[in-house]
Amino acid sequence: MPNTTACPKARRWLPSRRVRASARPWSAREQAGEFRAVIDREYPLEAIADAYRYVETEQKTGIVVIDVRPVGANAQGPLGRGYE
Repeated sequence: MPNTTACPKARRWLPSRRVRASARPWSAREQAGEFRAVIDREYPLEAIADAYRYVETEQKTGIVVIDVRPVGANAQGPLGRGYE
């Protein structure tokens, strides 16, 4: 395991304290089961252009999931609902 403390750039992706503080109430609600993300549609990686076109229509009602697993890994989509 690499030592990330020796390289300050390795930690640049961490959100600021303000962002983390604003996310805490949502995180607690999600962990308590009070908040759930709504998945609108799922697309395989090969159909990412279709996913972008759908998002650009501004008709989406939730998260658009892009499945990056290799073809054939799960033909029903990551949540077992099949691809739109």
